[in-house]
Amino acid sequence: MGFVREGMGYSEALEQAGSFPPVYRANVVAGERSGTLPEVIARWLAFQKFAQASRRRILEALLYPGFLVLVLFLSLGVMFNVVLPRFAEIYTGAAWRCPRSPASSWASAPSCAAPPTSRSWPWCC
Repeated sequence: MGFVREGMGYSEALEQAGSFPPVYRANVVAGERSGTLPEVIARWLAFQKFAQASRRRILEALLYPGFLVLVLFLSLGVMFNVVLPRFAEIYTGAAWRCPRSPASSWASAPSCAAPPTSRSWPWCC
């Protein structure tokens, strides 16, 4: 503001201050030369409001997917670090062997030929 009081033009004062983006300074120069500086500044403010609202909407739109990704990684971490090690303890402490995969058991299991019973594996039915 002091530069303008000293007699500099508004665009020159902005250039001396150095803290304004070059696009804004170029718009001010164009507005001064064309005599439409108030309209140029009003359009710049409208554009800045639009850009700020757009950034906010984009961030809000990314919030839910980001939350889902976070929950996904937390769930996978719990599954791999808590649930699966407990199942490994159960299977290693048992006196029986783990069943084979359903695809290989289906073809070779003798209970597949017989009617299903409560003792047969569910995938043999």
